[in-house]
Amino acid sequence: MFDIKPIDLSEDGLKEIQVFLKLVFPHASHLSLAYLRWLYVDNPNGQAVGANVYDGSMLIAHFPAQAIATVFKGVAEKGLLALNVAVRPDYRGKGLFKLAGEAMFELAKVQGYGHVIGAANAASTKPWLKHMNAQLIGPLDVKVGGGWLPGRNEAHNFAYKLQWGSAALDWRLKRPGQCYFFAEQAGEKKLYTKAPIVAGLGPYLELGTIAESVSLPEAGLAFYVNPMRLWIGFDSSRDWSGTWYADIPEKFRPSPLNVIFCDLTGQRRRLERGDVRLDALDFDVY
Repeated sequence: MFDIKPIDLSEDGLKEIQVFLKLVFPHASHLSLAYLRWLYVDNPNGQAVGANVYDGSMLIAHFPAQAIATVFKGVAEKGLLALNVAVRPDYRGKGLFKLAGEAMFELAKVQGYGHVIGAANAASTKPWLKHMNAQLIGPLDVKVGGGWLPGRNEAHNFAYKLQWGSAALDWRLKRPGQCYFFAEQAGEKKLYTKAPIVAGLGPYLELGTIAESVSLPEAGLAFYVNPMRLWIGFDSSRDWSGTWYADIPEKFRPSPLNVIFCDLTGQRRRLERGDVRLDALDFDVY
């Protein structure tokens, strides 16, 4: 009844995807052609893997994932970060999420990817669990407060984390429409950007800690005058006790950011929340 094809990463293919995503997400102002080219094509870890579903010539479902470099229980592994998964509103309830997802998974296995991870919104969490047999690791922690964030313990042995080489980091920090800078804290470089809430007044979001030298501006006076800070991620090595930070309840968040995990190796591997390290840098939200 429907045609399934690998996503087309040509300029015409990206334009088709952009029109489709703007239809499904009309308020997502970041979905420019430059953004999609950056996200799907320019990634040095590999181009996007995904499937499109068509009814005749009309695109009705889109299931892509971004290539990521990870360390899984001490071993480097090619992974995929699912994002921009969408079904045309008037075609929902027809099994297209599962159809497109299964096609994407098969493409990923052929290309040697070991797993898929993602941060699902409230609407897509249930389909991930029901149709793709995903493991729900849990919602990302979201904390807001003032002053420096507690540092992470680099010696902590996480079972799962992303790896950012210099080429991938340089690409990540060229996200169209977003500005980044760094601030020194206890001899470490902390990456920041501004989260556009509270009428654009902040807070500043810490994306992560980096060891590599980056060509970014250093934090200016506005960063130090405005003490509000935001943190999003998983990191059981951070000690939040005695800090001026509090969790933002899920009911006050635009999305629960439920982290899901799908093993593609057939080994039925699972991840525990405390064994996973994720920073805001690992996603494309900011």
